[in-house]
Amino acid sequence: MKFLQAIVFGLFISWLPLSLEAQSLGIRTGLNASKMFVKDEYHKYSNDFKLSPGLMAGFSLEFFTKRENFSIETGAFYITKGYRIDETRNIPTWEEYEYLEKMSLHYLEVPIHMKFSFPHQELRFYLLMGGYFGYGISGKVYSKAEFRGQEYTAEEEIHWGNNPQSDLLLRPDYGLSAGAGLHVKRLVFGLSAQYALANISTYRERDNVVQNMGICAYVGFTLIK
Repeated sequence: MKFLQAIVFGLFISWLPLSLEAQSLGIRTGLNASKMFVKDEYHKYSNDFKLSPGLMAGFSLEFFTKRENFSIETGAFYITKGYRIDETRNIPTWEEYEYLEKMSLHYLEVPIHMKFSFPHQELRFYLLMGGYFGYGISGKVYSKAEFRGQEYTAEEEIHWGNNPQSDLLLRPDYGLSAGAGLHVKRLVFGLSAQYALANISTYRERDNVVQNMGICAYVGFTLIK
């Protein structure tokens, strides 16, 4: 699977045109709704996960080519990912309690997209297809339980690294991404979606898989056009 993923990204990068004519620089910010796919050989744990709201912010670079209405878009962004559990649970005494759990992961991310534009008067619609590369910088898990009028909370930092005995997640992340949007003069409005190909779990003995996924709505402004 890793070999196939490397081929996909290699073909994508080698297809990029070598003759770039101009570029534009912009800033973007938006809201990200993320979720995670988590399973092992016995169970899929992410069935109860809900979308977790977060933020995205950074700058974008668009490189224009000699091909009409085709360009390459990249940039550098801060983005949050993770999951959320919000449900009513039972204990052996058959009493119910409210449980909330949220994992918040903070990433630096570089997307690489093929951009297909469709201009119409002062508007420019566009479609994005490509991938992204991310690096985890910090994270934590917050949990809260409410039982018999009492509230119990806990918070734990995420341990990043390669050791399955002491670390929970791997820092590198990569996957596929796509999106669509609209340029209105210097303003940009868009939607994007991601699906990770990387398994960021450090523990693999029971076929453990942890993958990010999410959608994002953003606005932007072109600084250099």
